Amino acid sequence: MVQRLDWGRLETWLQGRAMRREDCDNSQMLTALANELRRLHMVAGRNHNDLNFTNVLVCDSVDPPTTHLLDFEYAGPLDPPFDVANFFCEWMYDYESPRWFEPDSTRFPSDAQARSFIAQYLGITDYSDGEVSAFLKEVQARIPYVHTFWIDWARKNFSDRDEYVQYAELRQILVD
Repeated sequence: MVQRLDWGRLETWLQGRAMRREDCDNSQMLTALANELRRLHMVAGRNHNDLNFTNVLVCDSVDPPTTHLLDFEYAGPLDPPFDVANFFCEWMYDYESPRWFEPDSTRFPSDAQARSFIAQYLGITDYSDGEVSAFLKEVQARIPYVHTFWIDWARKNFSDRDEYVQYAELRQILVD
């Protein structure tokens, strides 16, 4: 269904659900997301910059599953390793929990999971490929910047809300 809204804007309804942490254990799902992210980067020449589970719509009623990226509020200049680093950092958060602001570093992708996602993103079948290693190194270098971005966001926009203050403080520990 396509609907015309104010100012001629068109929107369509997409079937699906929000991505969940357990989807990260599904190689087909991660392949679909890696391909969708690569398509965004190649076609739009922009970063999403807020690649968390609530911003990924999953349609798993088809085989293979498909994904759609949502909420481009923080889109910005192209820096693929930053987008991937942000996605990997988001694995640590459970936004359905009342303690959503507490990261669980044991949920961060393993080296094999990170290499697999990056290989899919790059369209390479060999996870040990030098290009995968180089990209992973760039991703790892962006992780402190990802944390700093969200620390600054929380402090600037929600300094009066305790859970966001804790979110910023706990992310700061990850940077230090």
